[in-house]
Amino acid sequence: MGEISDLHISTAQMRQIIHSSEDLVTALAVWAKAYGVDYVTYHMPQMIVSAVDSVFVRSTYPMAWIGRYMNKGYFSVDQVVQEGMHRTQPFYWADLNWTKAGQDMCADAETYGVGCNGYSIPLVDDIGRKALLSMSSSAPKEQVVALVESHTDAWNKLATDIHQRGLREAYGIGEDVRPLARRERECLYLAAQGKNLKEISGSLRISDYTARGHLTSARLKLKCRNTVHAVAKATKLRIIDPV
Repeated sequence: MGEISDLHISTAQMRQIIHSSEDLVTALAVWAKAYGVDYVTYHMPQMIVSAVDSVFVRSTYPMAWIGRYMNKGYFSVDQVVQEGMHRTQPFYWADLNWTKAGQDMCADAETYGVGCNGYSIPLVDDIGRKALLSMSSSAPKEQVVALVESHTDAWNKLATDIHQRGLREAYGIGEDVRPLARRERECLYLAAQGKNLKEISGSLRISDYTARGHLTSARLKLKCRNTVHAVAKATKLRIIDPV
């Protein structure tokens, strides 16, 4: 990867920087310098902020490459992102089975001084919202592996802090919620489809009393006034999929 920085920083100090920096990009820039990587990117591919599905990305990549990536629609062929949303364990980009479209994207990236080698950590919070934290490099895989192995423990711990900071920046600092149980999510999803209490209980083969309890519990966890508000908030926060 890049030259190892003279910036020596402890895991505790990095955690404080992640939470107190002006924004996530600033924290990612410190991460890159502290650990001697070329570029760092936080990518949340699906974010509901209204009725429109959108992408939330924060990166230390050059703006020219970010613009090129967006304009060319590389999200749809970027196998790092595609794989990252289905994997649960960190992975090296060199181990991916790159398609022709993916290889073309990498060749294009190289013209912008951006390497197509790196390491990614899939992220998921307590209520199931996914993201990907990636460190990219122009160095050979063996150099990437050596750097990763020297920082694995710290990166795995800090990646969770990065995800929480990203969620706060994407959704607003006041949007932290308690995790919803599976039945609570199912009841909210059915309510979002316009089903009444009896239809929800019938679909899930539970009593009306139990269904009402799940909806009430979900509403309280989401800090909402009523079920309609809870459905809207759960959709916005990607706790349930939009209907």
